[in-house]
Amino acid sequence: MTKSDLRFGLPYLLLSTIMCCGAAPLLAEAAYLSAGGYHFVAINAGRIIGLGDGTYGQLGLNPGDVPAKIAGLSGITQVAAGGFSTIALKSDGTVWLFGESTLQHTTPHGTPNAGAGIVQIAGLSGIDAVAAGHRHFLALDRETGRLFAWGHNGSGQLGDRSFRDSGSPALVLTGVASMAAGHGFSLAVRTDATVWSWGCNAHGQLGLGDTADRSIPTIVPGVSGAVATAAGGHHALILLANGSVLATGDNTFGQLGLGATGSATTPTAVAGLSGITAISAGCHHSAALGPASQVLLWGRNFEGQCGGGNTSPVNYRSPQTVTLPAPVNALACGYHFTIFELADGAVWGTGSNSDGQLDGISLAGPDDSQRILTPQGVPVVLDPTLPSVDAGIDMVTWSGQPVQLAPTVVNNSDPPTDLIYAWSADAPAAGAVVEFDPVDPVAANDPTPTVTITKPADGALVTVTLTLAVNNAGRVEPPETDTMTIDVYDDGCLAAVDLGLAVLDPTDIDGNCITAFEDFALMAMTWLDDYALTEPLAK
Repeated sequence: MTKSDLRFGLPYLLLSTIMCCGAAPLLAEAAYLSAGGYHFVAINAGRIIGLGDGTYGQLGLNPGDVPAKIAGLSGITQVAAGGFSTIALKSDGTVWLFGESTLQHTTPHGTPNAGAGIVQIAGLSGIDAVAAGHRHFLALDRETGRLFAWGHNGSGQLGDRSFRDSGSPALVLTGVASMAAGHGFSLAVRTDATVWSWGCNAHGQLGLGDTADRSIPTIVPGVSGAVATAAGGHHALILLANGSVLATGDNTFGQLGLGATGSATTPTAVAGLSGITAISAGCHHSAALGPASQVLLWGRNFEGQCGGGNTSPVNYRSPQTVTLPAPVNALACGYHFTIFELADGAVWGTGSNSDGQLDGISLAGPDDSQRILTPQGVPVVLDPTLPSVDAGIDMVTWSGQPVQLAPTVVNNSDPPTDLIYAWSADAPAAGAVVEFDPVDPVAANDPTPTVTITKPADGALVTVTLTLAVNNAGRVEPPETDTMTIDVYDDGCLAAVDLGLAVLDPTDIDGNCITAFEDFALMAMTWLDDYALTEPLAK
């Protein structure tokens, strides 16, 4: 929980208490798994976890955790990893970005350059899908079909008829059903199953029959029946409703799957593919999910991203089947690595491990010589039955004032199982005492206990961190957790001043502030009545 969402703890007074050369899988069912330049992210019970490079803040504030957990965001329904950033979609239709800021120029890979933290993208609401390119972003409102773009625009990838960067989302195209963002170019499937492309076209990745960049969306000739696209480094994939795949663009490493290495400027059928249900494109390699969870990979394999092992060729010019220990639900291509989610929730990966994106080990001096040549287990397990936990907003109160805790917990198990709740508090400052009611909220299994924090009247601010752990009954794995903080002052006067409230007492001789709880309560109620507030007082 972040301090930007502070509320006043007055329960009895208030009225209510993708990427550098990569892209995420495009079909909706794979929106919870995405691979970026040197990191990947996934959604677990509405929260984001991930592994790999976190030097730009793309894995939150604690990138060294295995896996890293992005604090301060819950209710996440879709995630997309960019080159050095991560973009997330919440259930309320808002879009959030962390890592390399929208127009920040990337420092050399591995150089700490943290962004501005978790930032909501202004001007976007009602969004249903997001995509991340190397340094630009797309957001789609499927209900209206409106597609928005922002970020870097050196090749026209924003589709706004210019080559100027923009930090604000702008409407690009209407009637859109799905989209993809690659290295300096963008793709969209419209509701009439046509494909549109714009941005960098140096290798023919836009499929327009030439190599000229486009700064406005342009229909791809000769393509119909499209359901999804994937945008890679300099190549693109198109999934058709009949389960076949088309490819266009750079083919230096065989990433088009045509059996040869000549590039193509128009969409060309990938031989041997049928019944495909999902596609993804990395910097120089491609992946598809076929019938019976068949995994197919092709293109560059020097780092092991196609999973062929020590005896495999450097490049695959045609799709090759890769065997995993269980059926695969989803896959995603990063810069030079590939990740898979198995039916049991386990995540496996193959390819570059330059930043520990496949084993969770932080490596000094990251370089692509750290390779995993065949798929192996990654220290991430996705469990959609875990409860979604939000401990509640951070609060301000005063010594001895009871505060009612009000978390938001969603039971995701189907059929629903009983949930086990456990509140705890960190060690408070010397002399401060934390008391729960019920006295033992763990034994009482009470999700909404009252907490009272008492501190010495010394004028010092005391901050107490509370942790809520929630698990499904009978589950032995670690629970889902979230934290909140409570700032505690000597009295209500100081707490009110911290919130910036005008609570002067006419009977107060020095005209500074009140000290009696009864007077403060009266003033607070008067303030609420005057402004007809129906929400908690926000700082």
